[in-house]
Amino acid sequence: MPGGYHNQVRVTISSSGAADFTLSAAVAGFNTFAQAGVIDGEIVPYGASDTATSLSEKGWGIYSSGTLTRNVFIATGGSTSLANFSSSGTQVFIDPSLADLVQLSLVAHANLGGL
Repeated sequence: MPGGYHNQVRVTISSSGAADFTLSAAVAGFNTFAQAGVIDGEIVPYGASDTATSLSEKGWGIYSSGTLTRNVFIATGGSTSLANFSSSGTQVFIDPSLADLVQLSLVAHANLGGL
């Protein structure tokens, strides 16, 4: 189950195409993955949006030293294929899904004695 409960993460990328993201600078007012406490090898739910091509995708990835692997749940048009992103307009952010939040609630419920 992915982790990824880190706040205020939104970055640009320096890569393009349908390959892993090479993460770059934080968008103004946000943090990089590292600044938010994401550690190497951590699985994080992500979203990505490209203003240059109007593409988007949601998935999970493994963070490693400024790179994020891409495993897509859903992309533009209902596709499950990696989107072909541009480096000029793409932003990547941590984006927990409902399944992540339900899992977190179940764990909290069990650990807090049924509260």
